[in-house]
Amino acid sequence: MAAITKNDMEGKRTRKGNWSPDEAKYLVQLYKANSVYLRSDFSSPGCTHRGKLDAWDSIANQLHEAYPDSYRTVKECQKRWQTIQSAAKTRITRYNQALTGTGGGPATPDLDEMDQLIADILGKQNITFGGVRGKNDLMTFLHEPSRPIES
Repeated sequence: MAAITKNDMEGKRTRKGNWSPDEAKYLVQLYKANSVYLRSDFSSPGCTHRGKLDAWDSIANQLHEAYPDSYRTVKECQKRWQTIQSAAKTRITRYNQALTGTGGGPATPDLDEMDQLIADILGKQNITFGGVRGKNDLMTFLHEPSRPIES
């Protein structure tokens, strides 16, 4: 039986440790393994809210098996995925803008393994606007004379 600490008696919660890079990478790998189901909409055959929750529960359980010292709830796994995904989208967008010449500023470093994995999960069509090929800035593009529509 675990010893009762002063924080337990005062009703304070102890803070969980940060996600390690390996733990976060494993979360992304588990998400990728379930991404077809987790990313499908509810109009897809067999896709239910309960099924998605079960998939997240499986991810949380597999994380717990691999990292028993840092138990993560389903909500914590979902939140961490959203945080990782959001940050990766920003880096991927900057990288794509640097490739198309619309980003400006200092050179953007290559994408790391985690960002490439997330880009694979999201697909190119789901990454944020990455620039207009052949245009150096959006204002020039917006203020070009429009061409008449040929019938």
